[in-house]
Amino acid sequence: MKILVGDIGGSNIRLSACEIVDDRVVQLYNPFRCSTTDVTTLSEVVDRYLDVHRDERFVCGVFAVAAPTNGTHARLTNALWTANVHRLPFPSVLLNDLEAAGWGVMQKGLVKQTLQIGSSSSSEVESSLLGVGTGLGLAHCFPAQSFVSPTEFGHVSFAPFNEDTMSLWQWWRRGDPKRMTIEDVCSGRGLVNLFRFVIEEKTMSTDDIAFWSESGIDLGEMLSIEYHRPIAQKVWTLFFSILGSVCGDVIVGNRSHHLYLCGGVLDKNIPLFLEYQQTFQSAMLDKKPMSHLVQEASVTLFAESKLQQFGCGLWYAHQQG
Repeated sequence: MKILVGDIGGSNIRLSACEIVDDRVVQLYNPFRCSTTDVTTLSEVVDRYLDVHRDERFVCGVFAVAAPTNGTHARLTNALWTANVHRLPFPSVLLNDLEAAGWGVMQKGLVKQTLQIGSSSSSEVESSLLGVGTGLGLAHCFPAQSFVSPTEFGHVSFAPFNEDTMSLWQWWRRGDPKRMTIEDVCSGRGLVNLFRFVIEEKTMSTDDIAFWSESGIDLGEMLSIEYHRPIAQKVWTLFFSILGSVCGDVIVGNRSHHLYLCGGVLDKNIPLFLEYQQTFQSAMLDKKPMSHLVQEASVTLFAESKLQQFGCGLWYAHQQG
């Protein structure tokens, strides 16, 4: 049985042919990738895929989208892009991307990095999945019930937790009086806001600021490449401390036994994550009087760019089964 699976994000679109092996394993092949800005509809990108792989025949399509969806229609919140599965040449369904990622963590053999080993060893207990990409998302996973519940956690209000993040919050309120959300500072778009804050509020040399203003490379990519520069170091210190605090909040708020991390921002910066792991863990554990709940949880980083595509395949396999 062969289906077409896809991951539609705010920056990139990835499609693959998918073979179902069993309800915990799928195989992907014939990958296709393009920028989200290159197309405006799901039917357009599927037509491109079928034009490249003309011998492929699919019984169904399952596509993860970084947006709310009713299963048949979706509109990205951070790009000019829409989906209507009724315009595709085969039956199809849309999943929220965090729901798809929640299914994806069930795929055996994925590349992952254990950041903290908690006291709960069972993989069948309730877990939480935090996706850090262009935006920020959270899903709750119930493996025993084969159920994943996506949320709108990225829109929760951001709460300062130390002197630097209080300065960040005050800077935000001076420039834009609207409510500050977690996604505004803990995502790909959040990196841009952190960079602006560091440039405007911190004392930096004129030469260092000029270097960044003259670069024509995407800012997120530039921060990764030039991670050793003072401005980048301040941005990454802020980012990983905020991410750690958010992870601690998720564990405490949901009594999560396992916390899984995924998303493009983390996938592209595994070495930086490990370099700033102490910053991350210190903020994560700073949850008195509930720090023991964080210590008991395990934290795992999934370094797999096809996580959502695997999840689409596993979701479909379970529906058939």
